[in-house]
Amino acid sequence: MASIIRIKRSGVQGNPSILGQGELAYSYFNGAGGDRLYIGTGAEVNGDAVNHEVIGGKYFVNLLGGEGDAPFGTLTPNTAVIVDADGKINEFKVDDLVFDGNVISTTAGDIVFTPAEGQNIDVSGTRITNLASPVDPSDAVTKQYVDEFVTDAIAPTGVEAGSYGSQTQIPTFTVDSDGRLSEAGTVDVATNLTVNGDSISLLDSDLTFTGSDNIDVTYDSLTNTVNVALQTDVTELTNLEVGNLKLEGNTLSSTDSSNTLYLDPAPTDSDGGTLIVRGDLVVQGTQTIINSTVMSVNDLTLTLADEAATPAEADGAGIYIAGADASLVYDAANDVLDLNKGLNVTAPFSINGVGINQVIDSEVADLLTAGEGIDLVYNDANNELTISAELATTTNVGVASFDSDQFIVTAGATTIYQIDGGTY
Repeated sequence: MASIIRIKRSGVQGNPSILGQGELAYSYFNGAGGDRLYIGTGAEVNGDAVNHEVIGGKYFVNLLGGEGDAPFGTLTPNTAVIVDADGKINEFKVDDLVFDGNVISTTAGDIVFTPAEGQNIDVSGTRITNLASPVDPSDAVTKQYVDEFVTDAIAPTGVEAGSYGSQTQIPTFTVDSDGRLSEAGTVDVATNLTVNGDSISLLDSDLTFTGSDNIDVTYDSLTNTVNVALQTDVTELTNLEVGNLKLEGNTLSSTDSSNTLYLDPAPTDSDGGTLIVRGDLVVQGTQTIINSTVMSVNDLTLTLADEAATPAEADGAGIYIAGADASLVYDAANDVLDLNKGLNVTAPFSINGVGINQVIDSEVADLLTAGEGIDLVYNDANNELTISAELATTTNVGVASFDSDQFIVTAGATTIYQIDGGTY
């Protein structure tokens, strides 16, 4: 085992040129980078670590204080602040403020004490001395200055002692620039109020407000307010006009030239809301337009052309569907309803109370007529039509059958090759 362990060292330069990973080096060079302990860290390139880290040395020890560059208790530039054996430092500097012994001074500007909002600068038990004469309203003053100012301020102004003002007079006062009451007097006030040419005494009379028909008048003594309001039930009016509307008798009319009257149950909802008419509704105009998307009628019967007395007067009455150009109208000349579109019936269809299928069956049964040797049988219950041929006899035309031994049909051709009357 080696008895001597040495690390890299130099007295002629600071940071070593080459330092391996984990290798230590110390420079006692008296210059840039000297008096420092180095260690190599990071990857090595050609034996040299990427980083040469400074981990200590005499240079930093001197900065911590003691004899030499940074004596204890003395504020020294570019060194740590180390107090002396009594825990003191000879002076302390914070920006422009200098704390030296029992003196607080500044190297530039004023010294400003700004406590938190609502808090005070407490100097109880001490005195603030050597104050200069104040030049600003916010300056502090000495006792001598206050005594002299108060002596000047309370000099007599000639205002006589006494009471000023009465029921008919208002007191007036004048204050000079020093805040002293320099003048005092009174001014007469009006004691009468003129209303519609009548003079009313404000000292011993009341002014009364009363209502009339449909008008209520109240007085609020807390706010000294007279309130005039229209009663909720207004009666005995002959007519009433509001904006362009006039209500007279049982007629509501428009007073402008627009010839338009709106009933809007929900003015904040465009065309929303519901208008309810209790009783019959008669529209005497020449045109009625309904722009709603759904129309529901409780009546069981919808009557068109209700003033027509004859079919001719009702000619053309019916229903028209815009867009589809579909119509169902009355044709007086033929006394029929004309439908200009195809008809699709999705439910059972009847004619005079008889289902369309029964009508067709009956018509087909009536159309087919049995001929000579043909029988037709219609079963209405089963919706069946049976067609059958009658057998031929000596007295009836019909169909005949032959025994296959004497009768052959080949491709529509009949061959009888034996006739035998047989026995009887």
